[in-house]
Amino acid sequence: MDNPRHPEIIVELLEQAGKPVAQLSLVRRTLQKAGYPDSAQEFTTLAFQVEEHELLDLARKFVTVV
Repeated sequence: MDNPRHPEIIVELLEQAGKPVAQLSLVRRTLQKAGYPDSAQEFTTLAFQVEEHELLDLARKFVTVV
């Protein structure tokens, strides 16, 4: 898998398994708080274009998921 765009940002998403809205919100908020509003917007836009089961892989393109 490719390295995430912002590997220094760690998001605990595995606890949110099966909750796509919570996952999307957590990644978006974390990117915004870290000072990456453009990445937050891009992630959000792309998240609404993928299937629910693809959201975790999308998140891994932007942040480090644990």
